[in-house]
Amino acid sequence: ATELIVCYFALQRGLLLVVQVSLLGSILSNTLLVLGCSMVAAGIRQMQSKFNLVAAQSNTTLLQIAILGLVVPTAMESTGQFAEHSPNDLTLARGISIVLLILYVLYVYFQLFSHAALFEDTSGEDEDEEPEEVLLPMSGAIAWLAFATVLIAFLSEKLTGAIEGTTATYGISE
Repeated sequence: ATELIVCYFALQRGLLLVVQVSLLGSILSNTLLVLGCSMVAAGIRQMQSKFNLVAAQSNTTLLQIAILGLVVPTAMESTGQFAEHSPNDLTLARGISIVLLILYVLYVYFQLFSHAALFEDTSGEDEDEEPEEVLLPMSGAIAWLAFATVLIAFLSEKLTGAIEGTTATYGISE
């Protein structure tokens, strides 16, 4: 959600390049940094890790489709088939965005409803376990989430506002 908030304020200021780089950085950090850190942490804790094959295959496929969605418009533009910011380029980008959004919604449906059993933890925990103690009630969690969202929106507004001044002062690109 943080990336969406930053992108919203950047788009309001017309900083399309910042939006593109922010989303690319988000994808790379989530796929490489988070995955790498989780593998290192798992390797420290145990010699061999087990992963859910269906989840790994689903995530890998979605990642490949998302990368394709980023590469195709760039390739079409760099080979001269579309002019930059032309109506054809915009139509292609919007079409890819709609397809990616539909795929994401279908993946969430697949993961939570139609094939939820494939994503459940089957590590052999006892079914007679006591339920965990609730540390924060639902209302408190919603309040903290709302506070964090407002704080991120405020910081995103300040960040995108500072980009124009910084690039002008130091003579660097966005």
